[in-house]
Amino acid sequence: MLGWAVIFLIIALVAAVFGFGGIAAASAGIAKLLFVIFLVLFIISLIFGWRDADAYAYRKSDAECDGNRHSYCYTDSYSHSYA
Repeated sequence: MLGWAVIFLIIALVAAVFGFGGIAAASAGIAKLLFVIFLVLFIISLIFGWRDADAYAYRKSDAECDGNRHSYCYTDSYSHSYA
């Protein structure tokens, strides 16, 4: 998505150089919109990525799961087994 924002920014700059003000304004607007969407999605992925990273810390041992890596071998942070 960031790549598309850069492409539209380049289109806007080239159009502005050649005097196409309408195309330049439209392309710059699209580039701004795509950049904002990219930033929002990036921040959301950072927040959820940090939250989900803790789930891997509570994985059952390989002995408990017989070496399999199925979803039932992972526990949530509220159900620790200290056996």
